[in-house]
Amino acid sequence: MLILPILRLRKNQDKSRGFTLIELAAVIFVLSLIATISLPVIRSVTGLNLKTGALRLSSSLRYVFNLAAMDRSNLYRISIKIGKGKWAIERMDNAKLSQGVVEYVEDKSSYGSGLSLPKGVEFRDLLLDGERISPEITETAYINFMPSGYVPLLFVYLKDTNGGIYTVTINSLTGITKIFDKEVVPDDLYKKS
Repeated sequence: MLILPILRLRKNQDKSRGFTLIELAAVIFVLSLIATISLPVIRSVTGLNLKTGALRLSSSLRYVFNLAAMDRSNLYRISIKIGKGKWAIERMDNAKLSQGVVEYVEDKSSYGSGLSLPKGVEFRDLLLDGERISPEITETAYINFMPSGYVPLLFVYLKDTNGGIYTVTINSLTGITKIFDKEVVPDDLYKKS
């Protein structure tokens, strides 16, 4: 009869106990496993955002190059709000130009407005015709396209929150854009052999 009260005492102890050390270790192991698996996925998403931003900008550069080459009656440019991660395609207002006023207006075509980098991606700086332009120097950079489509030597550097860098460049004469998943300078592309 002494055995029966001991069993009852053990049953009551089981209900009031907390987690065992093994249970806590198992929970911590599962949480660390989930974190280990999800961190590279999160990093790859921001890497994907960086690539997406580079592709968007590359498309805009190519689009304006072709637009300027085809429409010789207007001058076009891309204005980049460096610190805000936005850009717009603009054309010279010919009506005001005939009055002697040089003014650009935003191109309201389906591709010309509301262009921006994805979340977590920003402009680091630009190298435009040999001159480095950064947010510390100016808020807005202008990339002018000549009526033939010609654009000065251009390297645009994008960065993300993980320290990733992409370079977008356009060939001045052909308008072919290139995207690199690292920082590239003119000497890297135009080395003299």
